[in-house]
Amino acid sequence: MLLKIQKIKFLIPFIILMILQSCAVFNKDKKAGEEEDKPKKKNVEFSSEKRAESYAANQGGLIFGGGKNKFGKTNAMWKATLEVLSDIPLSNLDYTSGTIITDWYSVSNKDNESVKITVRFSSDEISPSSFKVISFKRKCIQNNCKTTSLSENFNNKIKNSILKETKVIKQKEKK
Repeated sequence: MLLKIQKIKFLIPFIILMILQSCAVFNKDKKAGEEEDKPKKKNVEFSSEKRAESYAANQGGLIFGGGKNKFGKTNAMWKATLEVLSDIPLSNLDYTSGTIITDWYSVSNKDNESVKITVRFSSDEISPSSFKVISFKRKCIQNNCKTTSLSENFNNKIKNSILKETKVIKQKEKK
């Protein structure tokens, strides 16, 4: 019996402390009659295209820093790359990071061979050093696939095609 009374003596102050704490008696930062700061609602544009344009205009990209980002729609090399790769299915396009990745596609009539191309832009300057082309070849024989890198010669052919198309686009823009 004595043990039960000791437990109750210990629990009563603990319960009172919990009740007072839950009533916010100890909150000294808030003045009487002052409302809590509620987060303000943002006006969010529902059009994903307008949100992307706004983001590109205001925040810029990951590669090219903040501020005005001229990379996406106005970049002639980006447009030229899309034009050169227009007959190939694309799996990923990211204006912000400057990356275009094609899906695996078959070259000519060889069903067991496919190619994948990645173009990575490092700046919006029109020069061969401002982007890199990486390509892979996958050969499958009876569900056993092997992936290898394609030659620099193949990558350079694509790079030269992109640069030629960039010149054509730049000439059209000047007119």
